[in-house]
Amino acid sequence: MSEITVSESKDYFIKDGKPFFYLADTIWMAFSKLSESEWRDYLHYRKVQGFNVVQVSLFPLDHDNSADENELLPFMKNEDGTPDYYVRNDAYFNKVEKMIAVAAEYGITVALHLVWAHHIPDSWASKGHEERVIPEAQLYPIYSYAVERVKKYHPVYAISGDVRFENQAVTDYCMKVLKIVNELDNGALTTLHIAPGEQPDDSLIYNPALKFYSYQSGHSFLDQDNPEKFSAQFLKQLVKRPIVNTEPSYEGHKDGFREGRFRAEDVRRMAWSSLMTGAKAGITYGAHGIWSCHRRENFFNNASFSGIPYDFGTALRFPGAWDFSFAKAIFEDAKLYDIQPAQELLENPIPGCYCCKAEDKLAVYLPYNSEVILKKNVSKWHGRMIILEDHNVGVPVYYERDGKTIISVHDFNSDVLYVFSRN
Repeated sequence: MSEITVSESKDYFIKDGKPFFYLADTIWMAFSKLSESEWRDYLHYRKVQGFNVVQVSLFPLDHDNSADENELLPFMKNEDGTPDYYVRNDAYFNKVEKMIAVAAEYGITVALHLVWAHHIPDSWASKGHEERVIPEAQLYPIYSYAVERVKKYHPVYAISGDVRFENQAVTDYCMKVLKIVNELDNGALTTLHIAPGEQPDDSLIYNPALKFYSYQSGHSFLDQDNPEKFSAQFLKQLVKRPIVNTEPSYEGHKDGFREGRFRAEDVRRMAWSSLMTGAKAGITYGAHGIWSCHRRENFFNNASFSGIPYDFGTALRFPGAWDFSFAKAIFEDAKLYDIQPAQELLENPIPGCYCCKAEDKLAVYLPYNSEVILKKNVSKWHGRMIILEDHNVGVPVYYERDGKTIISVHDFNSDVLYVFSRN
């Protein structure tokens, strides 16, 4: 399995000497809940769709879980049913290594999320549930064992999961795990999976062992501008790294604690909002029912926030995954890896409309039908109009007026991406 690295420009990833668009799917609970045959069927389908990364939690999530009496657990239990972090269940770790090896067979990299928030002392997810916390004395025995077993497959390591840096103890805990990974798998691709709007401490930002930035834009219809805000948050960091939105809204997920669920067009808009505002190194998809490996007969313990998940087999075939796959195809075909946000080129700012540019190309994402006026004359450039809902490619109507480019209202009731290239 080839290793993913960071480009010299720090804008995107490289694999096998070529730009690599990081297209991930989210399946947090795979190790504890899926059989090998189910895992292979899942990987086959995502491989066909063009996915090249899958996000998996090393250990099961406690606060977002579908009860399954057959699930495999990483540690033995104490008499009161709590995990005994001093006694490994080797069968679980054998399965982890096997499943990562199988993913490598399909050419898919596993992004291994090591420490979820509920494992960290004094975090928002462990307060009142101290039995979930992995003792600091066990960090090295647990994570050195895991890293040594899987590093030959070149996984991506997310040091944290859903973390809020509410105190120094949380930061210190993450730093210790990052140090373990860096010592044992030096140069590996690493990141932090953080709660929406969180800002990592400078000790993490300036740590050379951290290789790329990631954020999650959240699961709320009220926060449609989160991708733009969070991309800007990391673009302004003095240490430049690739940026990925590793948790846009999951398709089929409830609108936080409110009613309503995200549809394919909703998550597609969040994806393009991320890619066009600076988080262009890739994008991560999620389907509500896939990440939890939910079966309709099982009880899910966080329905008040997320909604009851769809059955795994149903969620696997949600249409939004193809929209994310199409985004990857567009980036690869148009070679958009080097684009930079260029909102200043929009004469008539439109909510949710984003402009990017590179030396020889310009792209505009338009979420709904409207005329677009650019403060740049690209009327002689080659233009394409990509209808994102239908995955069709057309020719835009555009012309020059007073040194500006007018892109006429198009004929489709869909979001579109305009791509103009000089050559």
